Amino acid sequence: MHELLERLHPSFEKAFKDKVSINELTYFSLQLNGKSALVITNRYLYLIRKGLLSVKCLQYTLEEVEQLQIKDKKFLIFMKNNSAITLESLDSRKLSILALLVKQYQDIRSSKTRQEI
Repeated sequence: MHELLERLHPSFEKAFKDKVSINELTYFSLQLNGKSALVITNRYLYLIRKGLLSVKCLQYTLEEVEQLQIKDKKFLIFMKNNSAITLESLDSRKLSILALLVKQYQDIRSSKTRQEI
């Protein structure tokens, strides 16, 4: 499994660092566009979004995230509760990087399981 760590915009980095635990290992970070970023650690998927007044960091356990998928130039995050998060307005470079993540996501989830044993 290969890590991809892209530097996030400073306000996104701060929101992530305020939320992440010191004992988490970051596998993936990508500034998707000016309004959103994605970070995956050995425990959580973080979706960082810029709103009108602040940057918010949403945290989902890897168990909550069932599947990642790219469809019609959109990045989809399917949750176990049958909801989905859709990220749009992504350039072709970001989509190709996310395609690699989609292939590796099950490995990331299974490595978390192995760490808990």
